[in-house]
Amino acid sequence: MSEWTRRTSQAMVQEGEKMNHVKAMTYAPKIPGVRDGTIRQTIRAGSKVSVGDTILFHGWKSRPYATKWSWRMRVTVRETILIYTYITGFQIPSPDGKWNVWHRWSSNAGNRLAKLDGVLDGKTLGELLSSMDGLYNDVGTKMQVIRW
Repeated sequence: MSEWTRRTSQAMVQEGEKMNHVKAMTYAPKIPGVRDGTIRQTIRAGSKVSVGDTILFHGWKSRPYATKWSWRMRVTVRETILIYTYITGFQIPSPDGKWNVWHRWSSNAGNRLAKLDGVLDGKTLGELLSSMDGLYNDVGTKMQVIRW
């Protein structure tokens, strides 16, 4: 096993039932708020993070994956919300577990989600997620709201 493979496999280490994750923070306007604690949320594709997990966030000195880390911050996850995102909006589970609570990006719920994520408004958040992860109207993109 190469040194790179060994270190990469250690990036997500299981300790009991909790996991340690390493995630880059690359959206530059958000980084100062994350570092000073005014932004305590991120939205990521997939659903691998659980409450109680630890995340080591980091930034890059310049070009991602080609330079050293510029900063590090360890957090403990206190809440996760599974959502499905689309070009025009997002769905969150209703109290009975059905995927029927629909919000447009421009709605009050979209704007609240964006504000907690350090983004100007819901419409901008939808555009940002679409540019980073690809959003489609026919099949939603499974994502997680992660709060610490």
